[in-house]
Amino acid sequence: MLKLIFTFLIISFTVMDSYGALGKTFAGGKSAGTAGIRTVQSDVFSVYNNQAAIGFQEKTAFGFHAERRFMVEGLDKIQGAFVLPTSSGVFGLSLTYFGNSNYNERKVGIAYGRKLSENLTLGGQISYLGLNIAEFGQRNTFTFELGVQYFINPDLLIASHIYNPLRITLEDFQEEVIPTVIGLGLRYEPLKNVFLMAETEKDLNQDFRFRFGLDYAMSDLLSVRLGLLTDPASPSLGLGFNVNNLLIDISSFYHPVMGFTPHLSIAYYFGSSTSKTDLTD
Repeated sequence: MLKLIFTFLIISFTVMDSYGALGKTFAGGKSAGTAGIRTVQSDVFSVYNNQAAIGFQEKTAFGFHAERRFMVEGLDKIQGAFVLPTSSGVFGLSLTYFGNSNYNERKVGIAYGRKLSENLTLGGQISYLGLNIAEFGQRNTFTFELGVQYFINPDLLIASHIYNPLRITLEDFQEEVIPTVIGLGLRYEPLKNVFLMAETEKDLNQDFRFRFGLDYAMSDLLSVRLGLLTDPASPSLGLGFNVNNLLIDISSFYHPVMGFTPHLSIAYYFGSSTSKTDLTD
């Protein structure tokens, strides 16, 4: 057990993208395929990535996402997402479990997003966080996050998001600070169904890092995605499959020291059949 905890702590403090459930990370195979870009994405997993984006969602949907961090058994993350559009805005629910019986992190979030105009949405989430370490006990706390998305024109989207702005800590656990993370992203469609994305992110305890991504919807059935995360240079690759109302995204992230992290997400949208725009918007 101690060996596993030690391994996880080493990974957590040396790999910038290693947050489990307590810090701000991305969710969904689509985001993973574009190097973890999250602020400008829009799908059911926006309940994790940027709650403002669920304000654009018009269909009830649920999704499931799983990853195995660096192919290491015991460093598994499982996430569930649900969005429900109403006349008063769009509500969302997110569930995250990371780790194993000896060390695990948990997160439950209630999200809300609302379209203020045809071009602008705002959103936020209140989250319950839990950390459990065998023989050390568990600690819990609450935090929140806020986001915005704005279409400057039909081809250009800008977005921002902040996680844990009050720097809330885990009570009685060595005053462990939950990371405060600010993200700013841009998405541009130079050609039909070709999306170029860039994002910068600042953890107040870390240096700036940058992400770049390409999302190309080749047809109604298939999308191809590429991405690059800086510091260290970590490429990603992903594929998205659209079968009527079922969207399946597979991707892999490569860290030059730790190796590959595979991702799989499945989402189902109720109502009329989805189109290729659901693979990109």
